[in-house]
Amino acid sequence: MKRTIRFIPRLVLMTLILIGNIHVGYAKTSFKILSFNIWVGGDGSGFDKEKSVRNQLLVIRKSGAEIVAFQEQTSFKFGEHSRAQLLADSLGWNCIIIDRSRAVISKYPLSRLKDDKSQILKVDIAGKTLLVGDVHLPAYPYEPYDIAEKKLSDEASAIASAQKSRGKQIHSVVDELKGFENYPCVILGDFNEPSYFDWTAKYMKDRNDPRLPFSVKWPSTSLLVENGFYDAYRKIYKDVNKRPAYTWTSIPGGSIENEVYDRIDLIFANSKVKTKSAKIVGESSETSDLVISEWPTDHRAVLMEMSF
Repeated sequence: MKRTIRFIPRLVLMTLILIGNIHVGYAKTSFKILSFNIWVGGDGSGFDKEKSVRNQLLVIRKSGAEIVAFQEQTSFKFGEHSRAQLLADSLGWNCIIIDRSRAVISKYPLSRLKDDKSQILKVDIAGKTLLVGDVHLPAYPYEPYDIAEKKLSDEASAIASAQKSRGKQIHSVVDELKGFENYPCVILGDFNEPSYFDWTAKYMKDRNDPRLPFSVKWPSTSLLVENGFYDAYRKIYKDVNKRPAYTWTSIPGGSIENEVYDRIDLIFANSKVKTKSAKIVGESSETSDLVISEWPTDHRAVLMEMSF
């Protein structure tokens, strides 16, 4: 009888511990993250400084983003300054400036992965660490234009050009993550190169643009996939025909007369991160899921709700 009385509390304790472990194991931490190229700090919009800042803040607030990765974050027109820092201060958020183009702001604490030169950042969310890599890969030469203008005649030459243009930068991001593969990680930004999921043989045939006669397995996104990352937008919306989700460009004729539209603002995540929803943020309901009528930049932004 005494042995039974002693055994029951131990059994109850073990059961509670087991239940507790199961609960912790399945608990997920959600966050909203936005990739936002702001067009030379907002200078390109043609707005005055007050309106430029106001509209950038409107995008962030209306999106509900809690982490924002900027590209082209330095403004020059109104006295050279970090627009990311100004926006973070306006929101009461944290900010880390990676370089003149890239910066990340967040309502959560931020730090660098290794040292003050690290381009990979740590975001502390509810006691958990999320790694974030903000990228802005070189814009020129822009191979989709070169294909359209017949400067590149086949897939191999397009891949070689893209590797020469952006290979060093995207490899530097992947290399810095070595040894941190067990951490949840998101890599996002302006790749200035399409996702290879959008340029498959099937889709290019369906796209039926005579200027774009062949498919391309674009190397920057291929490298991320080879290193365990997935295209978060295409994870949700697999049919490219139904959801092309072009982020370049929101300004028709803003770059070339007969524009080549593409999805070049991308969010990739590793297997530790689950994508719950994906939205394009931009100037009209025809192009975007979330509309800001006076859109302040020539790129559309990308918003994801994710968890880890």
